Amino acid sequence: MPIHQIPRILLRLSLILIAFLLIVPNQSCKTFAGASPLNTVWSGVSHDRQFTILADLLTQTGWAEKLNGKEKYTLFAPTNEAFEKLGNDKLQELKKPENSAALLSIIESHIYAGELDKETLVSTGVLPPSVNGKTYPVQRKNNRFFIGNARPTRNPEYAGNGLFYVIEDVL
Repeated sequence: MPIHQIPRILLRLSLILIAFLLIVPNQSCKTFAGASPLNTVWSGVSHDRQFTILADLLTQTGWAEKLNGKEKYTLFAPTNEAFEKLGNDKLQELKKPENSAALLSIIESHIYAGELDKETLVSTGVLPPSVNGKTYPVQRKNNRFFIGNARPTRNPEYAGNGLFYVIEDVL
């Protein structure tokens, strides 16, 4: 083979390899908007403006650091609107130091060890216990998926250390 044809062959092989990598599906590459698969559940929540209240509460309870680590978690993430349904007075009351145990209980009822994918949840009909031991039924109503009375508003968002579901109510 003449030496001048070698770069052309390498270019073709590179293009074939790139095309293969783009076509092959990879579950671990599912991510939340604007994130890379290497990001954490915490970075997905903390960089999204619809979760500013949740991010504040996760930081206050010490869960921000845990959701930024290597251990895998599933988080059912209430939006700001979900927390606002509780009322500002209730939120301010929960943030007081003397109510830290109640706040921690609420936050931990939204966090599960490991990755809980949607198909498994719907097929089992119940969540395993959260990190604080609470369980919620999983059901379909009118072709919608519910965790307790909270409805995930879209498919789970994947991160390097787990995933999170956006929910419209606090559990």
